[in-house]
Amino acid sequence: MATNISSPNNSFVNFNVDQYGQSCVPDLTVCLPVSAISDVNFQVIATGDAGDLNNLESSIGGIGYVVAVCKTCEANALDVCNYIARLTFKMGNSEIERIGFIEEFSGSDAFDDLNDEECFYLCLYKVTWTLGNAMPSLCGSTPGLTITYVSCSNCFIKQEDTCKTSLIKYRSNEDSMGFRYGGANLANVYNIIRLPMYLKQPQYSSTRNVYRKSDGTLVKLSAIMTEVWIADTDYLTKDIHKKLAIALEHDSVHIVSEDSDFDGFVMFEDSYDINYQDFLDYPTARAKFKLKTTPLDLTNSNCS
Repeated sequence: MATNISSPNNSFVNFNVDQYGQSCVPDLTVCLPVSAISDVNFQVIATGDAGDLNNLESSIGGIGYVVAVCKTCEANALDVCNYIARLTFKMGNSEIERIGFIEEFSGSDAFDDLNDEECFYLCLYKVTWTLGNAMPSLCGSTPGLTITYVSCSNCFIKQEDTCKTSLIKYRSNEDSMGFRYGGANLANVYNIIRLPMYLKQPQYSSTRNVYRKSDGTLVKLSAIMTEVWIADTDYLTKDIHKKLAIALEHDSVHIVSEDSDFDGFVMFEDSYDINYQDFLDYPTARAKFKLKTTPLDLTNSNCS
């Protein structure tokens, strides 16, 4: 039984799926912004033969998967030599699957070769080798080395200016939303993506506990401040909006938004409001929602 590689349905990085767009608007493709390749991390799920899965997990078993930057999804036009990362596979809560993710990057400058505002894809390759334990160089000819094209991701765009974008890292404490997080092996695995959205207009509210003494004077026993941001997105397709709303419902969500100098964990507040155009039903729309900073360590307590 061959090893099968699939992406969680709600992942921003999907392989062997249609581009972000609408079926009735075939020319519409939304490419997600990336300023550095470390802006992206994702899960893939490997299922198949137990021996192959064990070899994947060992990382030296003669089989591996690498990710390369490619400018087209045509297999004969791809350059795997300067791959950007090798996927690390770990066992989650199930013995019949392994979860792959990027643990470290190869140091390749393939991403740096892209021009600003140039679109690209992430291409997945299966690599097998027969000589030695460690994966050999993929450049040139190596005896016993086989490189097989597997699939191509949705579209990205290199964007050196990160204004009006935010870097989002998210995970949960257990398997949820179609993602695998269970087990000690996946304890520190985050999904990472940069999206065309930013935080603005923070509001501060307080909850106070005040005591009135018999002489009428007021004594503040405690006060807890809350910081709430408004998040604004660019025009996105419905499927990207859905995936962002799902990402925000994870247990741990960390956002870096340079427009507001914000770098911290947040909690999704209220509802995810998409401003659709009713008349033409245009396939993209902007959204607005609220995020509460957590933990916001602004507590004043006069209680012992």
